[in-house]
Amino acid sequence: MILGIGVDLVAVARVEQVWGRHRDRLACRILQPTEQEVFFTRLAACAPLERDRFAARFLAKRFAAKEAFAKAWGSGIGAEVGFHDIAIAHQPSGQPVWRFSASFAQRFADRGATAAHLSLSDEETHVVAFVVIEGGTRV
Repeated sequence: MILGIGVDLVAVARVEQVWGRHRDRLACRILQPTEQEVFFTRLAACAPLERDRFAARFLAKRFAAKEAFAKAWGSGIGAEVGFHDIAIAHQPSGQPVWRFSASFAQRFADRGATAAHLSLSDEETHVVAFVVIEGGTRV
């Protein structure tokens, strides 16, 4: 049974503006420590002129995904699920998958949720994320 569906659309330019003002603080606010490690490693490997664009696209994807998840959860970000409660990892195939903090994994199970699916798509100017949460009872 579908417990919740969420979608979020983010303008990459908007994230790029915020990145320009807040840099590492923005990344640390949005990303869990495991995501931060991936982000900062990949950022350091970018050509200097590509770093801001890479950062904006990476953070826009994570922001959109987490906002879409919170919408599917039914609370919005910050109320019952925060940026650090959920993280995105990737299967070897490239498929994005959710990783939950221990405390949120328990809340996820307590609500009867059994799976959460994420689809991300991006173009030059925008990123969209779509999330479906499955389980046995309504969120």
